[in-house]
Formats: sequence, structure tokens, C-alpha cells
Amino acid sequence: AAFMTCVKLRSVQYDTRKLISAPDVEEPYTFGRMAFGRCVHLRHLQLERHNIQLGESCFEDCARLQSARFRGNGTLEIANYAFNKCVRLKAVYFGDAELQLGTYVFARNRKLRVVRFPPIVHSIGEGSFTDCSGLPGITLPTNKTFTKLETSLFQGCTALRFMHVPGNIHTIKALALCEVQHVILDCYEYTKYIVHWRAFPAVQKLAYLSNYRVEGGVTPKLRTLQLSAGISSFWLSNGNTVSMPHLTRIDMSHTKICDLNETCFTSCANLEEIYLPRTLKIIPYATFRGLHKLHTVENLTHVQHIGTSAFERCGALRSVQFGILLDHIAVNAFSMCKALTDVDFSLTTKDVKLSNGAFNRCTALVNITLPTKTTFLDRYLFMGCTALKSVYMPTCIERVSVTAFYNCVNLDEWYTDATTITPLMYYFRTRPVPRKLYAISSAYTPKKHTCKCPKTLYTGSGTFQLQPAR
Repeated sequence: AAFMTCVKLRSVQYDTRKLISAPDVEEPYTFGRMAFGRCVHLRHLQLERHNIQLGESCFEDCARLQSARFRGNGTLEIANYAFNKCVRLKAVYFGDAELQLGTYVFARNRKLRVVRFPPIVHSIGEGSFTDCSGLPGITLPTNKTFTKLETSLFQGCTALRFMHVPGNIHTIKALALCEVQHVILDCYEYTKYIVHWRAFPAVQKLAYLSNYRVEGGVTPKLRTLQLSAGISSFWLSNGNTVSMPHLTRIDMSHTKICDLNETCFTSCANLEEIYLPRTLKIIPYATFRGLHKLHTVENLTHVQHIGTSAFERCGALRSVQFGILLDHIAVNAFSMCKALTDVDFSLTTKDVKLSNGAFNRCTALVNITLPTKTTFLDRYLFMGCTALKSVYMPTCIERVSVTAFYNCVNLDEWYTDATTITPLMYYFRTRPVPRKLYAISSAYTPKKHTCKCPKTLYTGSGTFQLQPAR
């Protein structure tokens, strides 16, 4: 407290280089606790430093201090609350020293506009820039020794809307970027990152999320999530779901992501568009279940397996297209997608396993062309598809489950190019029975022992009136 409450002190200039007789002297020059505290008329601070330490609350409550400039080389350690409540401080220049900041160093400096970090920063303590409401922007250090954004680092910086986080930062703690609305996160290859779920609660656009592990919770205002080409994984700790209630768009199309967590997007209630990575092979259990506003799913053609209830109750989903790799659509995968009108299997080349209830109660589905090599239709597959009028069957079909088309009340037309469909007709027991069957192959001959069948059969060799067996 050497100069504490020196109310008429207006400026401090301290050149340590002139005090050092030998160039190898490394002992720091220390300004103790409250050394210049409450010097209310102090306006300018300039330190020509070599290994300077500013003690706790060193310049606290210097209400008229407008600028702090540090020049020279060496190290600079600034302790907790050193410039706290310097309400008129507008600019801080750190020069080229190696910097280490304590906690709440510049807290409550509401007129602070400019902060210039040196090339090397070792740490910036918790809440160092809390309530610096006038700070419009800041460039974070990029040296590899600076790896963490501490809790509440920029909390209350209401003018700070954009933040580019460099790849050297591995951890972002809660409320670190509290007021920021647009965040860009970079990464280094083969490096893992951790971001707390409340790190940026006000963010609306998050771009280039880079191998960050999200520690479950709520990111309430995020609207756009864009992931960069270098990303190879996107996961949540402990399998928890991150709730992003305002998120409307996720773009992972340029990433190298190969797997996702189960249920990981089920709490994104307003999600409308999802662009899947081309490297994704499996969509796990309930990944997008219950997203009633989801209407666009791109790059589904690269997926091999669609898990149980993956898109269940996606009420706005209108069309899906599958690719050549598809081999399995699991139980209830697209159940109750009531706006689904177009299901495209034209690119599939495998015997796709269509599991129990995969498309049940898709009440807007009118026509369906099944995969060309599918041999079996499982039970309740299209149950309750009340708008379904026509079905195009593949050549390889061998068996249809008893309830595959149960309660398809408007199913009128059945198209097939199979040379014999006796096995098909034997298991075909829908309620009600379709009225017309179109057999493209002229080799078909109707059998009297069919248990349930359409009333009329159209073939290349003529028209037959079919009667169910008694």
C-alpha cells in the first residue's frame, strides 16, 4: 500500500531496465498489495518492465485511470483484482512480455474498449473480464501454453457478440463466453477438446465445432451448429443428451464423423434441418426421435443401418432417400412420420431387412416401391398407413407377414413382376384385401389354394377373377 490513496497522483512511469546493472538479473520487481489502490486521480500507467509482479488489488479503485501500457521484454504477473473497478480504464497494452493474469483482474471496467495480448500468455484467471460491458471484441492468444478459458471469463461483456476461439484452447468452462452469440471454434488434429454446456449460453450460431466433448446440459439460444471438415468425432460425456431447444440447423456434411450417441439430438425440439456426414454408417437408437419440426435429412444415402426409433414421430419429415449401402431399417425407425409421402429405395442393391413396424402409421404415404432384392416384409411394417394406395413388389419377394399391411384401408393396387407369387398370396392377409393385383410377368398362373387375395388379377396372359379358398 505504498502509494495507497495518493489522491493527487496523476501518472506513473516506471522503467526497470534503467535499474538493472547486470543483464542476467532475473529477480522480479514487485508492486505489493494495494500499492496504488484508490489513487483516484491516477490517469495513466506506463511500465517499462523486466520481470514485473503486480500484487493483489494493486491498482484497484483507481477510478480515473484511462490507460495501462506495459513495454519491454520479460515476464508480467498480475495478481487477483489488480485493476478491479477502474471504471474509466479504456485500453490495456501488454507489449511482448510473457503474461499471467489472476482472477477478476479487470472486472467491472465497463469502459474498457481495447485489450492487446502479448504473443505468449500462460493463463487468464477466472472472471478476469467480468462485466466489461463496453468491450466490443478481443483476439485470444494463440500460443500452445494457453489452453483454457476459465469460468465466467467474459461474463457480462454485453457488447461482445463474436468470438474466434483458436485451436490451442482445449477447455472452455461454464459461462466463459456468456454473452457471445456467434462462436467459431478451431482445432488441431488428433487433439481432444472439452466445452462445458453453459460455456456460451447466449450463442445463436456455433461454427466449426472441433472434436469438442460436450459436458451435457442446456445451450438455450443456439440456432445454427456447423462442424468443420477436420472433425472426426462428436459425442457427449456419459452418453447424456445436450438440450438445445432453439437449434434449427445442424451441418455435419463436411466432417469425418463415423458415429453418434444414442438419443443425442432428441432434446433439440425445434431442429428443422440436419446434414449428415458422408462417413456416417449407423444412425443409432432414437437419435432424432420426436423432432416434430424436422423436415430435411440430407446424405442419408451413405447410411448402412438405421437404428430403432431413429426418426420416430418426426412429424414434418416428408421424404427420405436410401443408398446402395443400406441393409437394415430397424424397428419403428420411421414410425408415425405422419407427413412422409416419398420413400425412395431406387438406389438400394442389397436384401434390405425391413423390421417390425419400420413405417407403421405413416398416414400420408400413398405409394411405395420396395427394394429390388428384399425377400421378406416383417409384421406391422406398413400398419395403419391409411393413405397407401399402391405397392410395387420386387422380384425376389418370398414372404409377407400376416400383418405387414394391416389396416391399410385404401390399398387398392398391387404391382409385382414375380414369376410366381403363390407364397406371397398365401401370407397376404391384409384387412381389407386389395381389389387389384398387377402381375407384370405373363408366366404367373393363379392358384386355387390361395388363402387371401385381391379380387382381380391382371397379367400379360389375361384377366382373372380370383376367389378366396374356402
